Amino acid sequence: MDKYYQRNPIGSPPLPRNPVVKTGQWIWILIVSSIPLVNLIAFFYWAFDSTVLPTKKYYARGILSIALISILLAAVAVIVAVFVFSYNFDAILKYFWSFIKAYI
Repeated sequence: MDKYYQRNPIGSPPLPRNPVVKTGQWIWILIVSSIPLVNLIAFFYWAFDSTVLPTKKYYARGILSIALISILLAAVAVIVAVFVFSYNFDAILKYFWSFIKAYI
């Protein structure tokens, strides 16, 4: 029996299984994902190419989704910080220096 097939519990013909990503391939994926800019190209290739194994495809899509959410949250945080500090920057600076002078 082929290694990519499993037995059907009812006894009918075996069901096809997707091939899995082996340990050596995961090590290669982790090495490639640690190289800046190369990882973005590789993740986009793995996420949207039709010949890539489903496990690797879902992993790349998950990483790209997390990266997109992180970038959006960081952008929102920067925008909020700019508005907060630019609106009341003088008052914050005066409070900070008075706090420092009180304890020095």
